[in-house]
Amino acid sequence: MTIQRRGTITTWKDDKGFGFITPNDGKTPIFFHVSDLVYRHTRPSTNMTVLYTLIHDVQHRPRAINVRFVNVSGSQTVITLCIVSIFFLLLVFATRINLITSYILMLYMFSSGITYGLYALDKASAIQKEWRIPENTLHFLVLVGGWPGALIAQEYYRHKTVKESYQAQFWKMIVGNLAFLIGYICLQIFSNT
Repeated sequence: MTIQRRGTITTWKDDKGFGFITPNDGKTPIFFHVSDLVYRHTRPSTNMTVLYTLIHDVQHRPRAINVRFVNVSGSQTVITLCIVSIFFLLLVFATRINLITSYILMLYMFSSGITYGLYALDKASAIQKEWRIPENTLHFLVLVGGWPGALIAQEYYRHKTVKESYQAQFWKMIVGNLAFLIGYICLQIFSNT
């Protein structure tokens, strides 16, 4: 969907929280802000190699977003992908032993795909300062099984990760979804005994 470019941080003003990335092709340095970093636990410094997505702001100036340090391990990304993979493997296993129907597995896959796509669309809308997808819509999709896609989208796009009220509601929706799923599985187990 978006092309990641490579460059080097050539200017970083730590006190102001912004800097410039010089692309590998040697073109004009591109502005980025500390909020555009994917991994904020590492502070930028000059001569760091990064990957970034190039956009243009409302005044048509180039800007780097989704800035990732090349030399920083994506441990959070790996953890997120492992959690989602294990969850889907458990769903497949539960389907194979007839604890859940294949429709539930398909619901999670469909909801996750839709949710991921809406996060991407909402991130692009936020950057362009256009109409946004209502948070209640995103929460509803998380509740009905889209949370694996939402977790991956939050990690990849760094979207909806800072706002505490959103995150609190987001995790409540995940807990609610898992409570429904576990309740359904328990009913299936007890009805088969």
